[in-house]
This record gives sequence, structure tokens and C-alpha cells, in this order.
Amino acid sequence: MTEKGEEIKVTYVCCNNNMQLYNQMLAPSLQLLHQEYPNSVNWLVIDTIKKKYKGAAIAFNTELENNKELLGDILVFCHNDIRFDNSDLHDYIVKTLYNDRNQIIGVAGKDERNKVPSNLRYYENKQYITKTRIEHPARVCSVDECCFAMTKELYFKIKFDEKVCFNWHLYAADICYAASLFLNTKILVSNISIFHKMNGNAGLYTDSNFLRSMWLMVKKYHNKVNAIYTTAYLCSTNYLSALLQINRTAIKNIIKY
Repeated sequence: MTEKGEEIKVTYVCCNNNMQLYNQMLAPSLQLLHQEYPNSVNWLVIDTIKKKYKGAAIAFNTELENNKELLGDILVFCHNDIRFDNSDLHDYIVKTLYNDRNQIIGVAGKDERNKVPSNLRYYENKQYITKTRIEHPARVCSVDECCFAMTKELYFKIKFDEKVCFNWHLYAADICYAASLFLNTKILVSNISIFHKMNGNAGLYTDSNFLRSMWLMVKKYHNKVNAIYTTAYLCSTNYLSALLQINRTAIKNIIKY
């Protein structure tokens, strides 16, 4: 990392609802980074159960505003089941955003080919999670919520949409679309490999709250894009097509569960 890069302060932000999982996965990674960069890495872990937050967008927006003076120049949003055993991703994020601040960087995302480029792996067996692996950073439409980064400046320009993302879904996808459409932000997936989830037992899911947020995104970006690409779902922004698709998914979910 360049000397100037080392001076850039980075804050890792996590909505945590499982302390055991956090201590097992994310916490050791944060400690590793703090040991390597003691003056430029800190973190903000939000106890969403204790604070009774109803969704990620309101939790992040509230806590980041309340702790504004403690935040670094770069914000990295992480799930509690992310783990990395070196500083490769951290260094990549700092260098990339130092060179171009108008970017959002993820570790998985959905591109316009409806592929999910990523080098994410499960922690237990080290197997890759997605079929589409990458040798170089890739442009995508949106990134996955599990781990993504942007500058503090960019975040405070746009923030998470609490009306659209009223629950725990799609807040990363929505901010990617808002930033790219309104601020011409570049959306990238890093080729650095890190771990996400212990194993494949917990997969992607589209519950009723996900589908409600999806519909609100359709309304928000109608006539701005033809479709919304997320890691878990692809949806047309044509109202009739979107309604039919979302309703079909809802019926399938009812039958399944």
C-alpha cells in the first residue's frame, strides 16, 4: 500500500444479531486488520437486537449519523459471517477508492448477463460459492450486501433508502442503482477471495419483505432502467411484468413453506 494509502482511515460497519457468529467469523478478521493498521482501522458493530432496529437501512443511517466523528474516510459494510485471513481485500479497497472515490466495491454482484461474478468461498470447506469466478475486477449492476465499500463522502451524499429498504433486504442493490444513476458511480466486484458463511446451508431467499422491497425498487427505477439485477433476483421494471413475476414468486414461497 502507498504511504498515502496507509493514512486513509477505514471503518468497518456491521449490523450484528448473532454474537457467537460474529466472534467466530468477522471479529478475528477485524482484529487482524487492526494489528496491521492500528492507526487507520476501526469498526462500528451495531447490536440490532438490543437496539430493536427493524431494518438495515435505518440501523446504518442512524448509527453512522450518530457516530459521524468516529468514521473513517472509507466505510466497509460487512455481514457478521464474513471472514478474511489477510489484508488483501482491505488493501485493494483502499487503493481503488484512493484512485477513484466515486466507486462502490463489492465481493459479489450481478452483472447484465445475469451472472454473479465472485471469488467468495465458504469457510468450513473453502469451496467457491458462485459458478462465475473472476481473475480481474468486474463491472456489475449491483453488489451483494455481505461485504461492500464506498467512501464516507459518497455514502453521506446518498445514504440508504429507508422507505424502499424497510427490512433487511436489498439495501446494497438499491444504493448501487441510486449512486450509478444519479451520481454516475462505478459499481465493481473485487477479484480478491474472502470467506462468506460457514457453509452452504443458509442460501439466498426471497421472503415477503424481500418481494415488497423489490416492488418498491421497481417503482423507484421505473423508466430509468429496464430491469433490476440483484444477486438473488432479476426483475423487470415494467409494472405488469414485475407484478406477475413477484406474485408468482410469492405463491411459490407459500407452497414451499
